[in-house]
Amino acid sequence: MFCQPLLNARSQQCIGVEILLRWNNPRQGWISPDVFIPIAEEHHLIVPLTRYVMAETIRQRHVFPMSSQFHVGINVAPSHFRRGVLIKDLNQYWFSAHPIQQLNPRNHRTRCLTGC
Repeated sequence: MFCQPLLNARSQQCIGVEILLRWNNPRQGWISPDVFIPIAEEHHLIVPLTRYVMAETIRQRHVFPMSSQFHVGINVAPSHFRRGVLIKDLNQYWFSAHPIQQLNPRNHRTRCLTGC
């Protein structure tokens, strides 16, 4: 997983991150999401990958500022919506963070990948 900074165009301050999944194959090197996402969808692995991203983001939440002005975004595949498990997964992985450090849903964005 990588964090791509989200910058305010005027101030150039980092106002958040977008969590991106990347695949470094030992034999082929870096494989583009344009290649591995369709493969993951074809083999019904996209929902488990999204769950992994949610769980890891929560596990590493201490590295992000807990300010209401800081946003964390993840990408969600259309199939996650179609299967009807997105809300359940958000509750289980995203909103179940320790209450004292719970992520505020207003500060976090979920973006649907092309095809919704």
